[in-house]
Amino acid sequence: LDVQTDPITVVGVGDMSGDVFGNGMLLSRSIKLVAAFDHRHIFVDPNPDPERSFGERERLAQRRRSSWKDYDHTLISPGGGVFSRSLKRIELTEEMQAALGTDVAEMTPQQLISAVLKAPVDLFWNGGIGTYVKASSETNDDAQDRSNDPVRVDGRELRCKVVGEGGNLGFTQAGRIEYDRSGGRIFTDFVDNSGGVHCSDREVNIKILLRMAEQSGLLTRDERNDLIEAVSDDVVAAIVYDNFLQAQILSQETAVSSERIEAYEDLMVQLEADASLDRGIETLPNSETMAERARAGRRMARPELAILLAYAKQSLTDDLVASDLPEAAFFEDLLTDYFPQPIVERFGSLIPDHPLRRQLVATIVANEVLNSQGNTFVSRLESKTGAGSSEIVRAYRTARGIA
Repeated sequence: LDVQTDPITVVGVGDMSGDVFGNGMLLSRSIKLVAAFDHRHIFVDPNPDPERSFGERERLAQRRRSSWKDYDHTLISPGGGVFSRSLKRIELTEEMQAALGTDVAEMTPQQLISAVLKAPVDLFWNGGIGTYVKASSETNDDAQDRSNDPVRVDGRELRCKVVGEGGNLGFTQAGRIEYDRSGGRIFTDFVDNSGGVHCSDREVNIKILLRMAEQSGLLTRDERNDLIEAVSDDVVAAIVYDNFLQAQILSQETAVSSERIEAYEDLMVQLEADASLDRGIETLPNSETMAERARAGRRMARPELAILLAYAKQSLTDDLVASDLPEAAFFEDLLTDYFPQPIVERFGSLIPDHPLRRQLVATIVANEVLNSQGNTFVSRLESKTGAGSSEIVRAYRTARGIA
């Protein structure tokens, strides 16, 4: 699908007054929001007109503390409506039944929410608070969210093609894995939310540099504020591209993971030895299960690979910080590329004195290498060559420069 031009059927958790859900629902004019719910209402629009509904969602997003009750009911397609969660029963029209893929004519609000979660759509966009999906092997107690016990469903019951986790903890990790194993596409909440964390990191690092410029008399506070605003689009573009690379490598890893089961096992053993990884806590397969996968040619689940990528990046970053690599002139271009060009042009001379310079270089390099070559790239070469991680990274950068 081209998300900007092709119609995309969506269900979700949240309303347009919430930034996570609301911003997500304004990213494309082709979204056909079939159903959504929050703590007050259930919204169902069985066959929405993308352009008209986009305009109404935009209106609600600009209205403070709006709810689905404020949606212009004349714009809802036949058979749809907005229903209070305090109702005892809700009658489902034929149009609602078709959109939600059910033949049940009447439901409680809790049952209707479960039906929304299981709707046969392109995308389930979670922009709310709560844990709505677990694994069939888990109990509701495992989800640790009693308020949503009546509506929670199992990962294998989802019929959406893709899950986007704007909100945290919408799935248990086992629920994500079960959905992935059932044919759905999902990463994890921390992958889908990493843009926000990345934005905060860049903001802090830029402000530290500009503070240095202020203290040197090169910049006033008003000029600093204007400059930050001026480079905001550049920062957003860099964050979006980095997140794209991360999602891309996870998809690429998934496609070839059945051929690298032994490498993933070696990586997990190494991470466990460093006392950083607990497979049980992270819902990762044990050594026996990994051996079974190797024999059967079974792949890793995307959410499993997401966990391993996070640990591999942190481990590599720590190794590089502890090495002399961040001091090498060979890596200075990473920092000038990291900061927006208008800032580099005016204050590039201050970058070598940035107090987080070493950590920045190590983090940027770790992301660059693993987003390009995958979770096990460094650990595999360490095993094959006996070289340390910093040597492998230097070699990678040299080879890349020659190519």
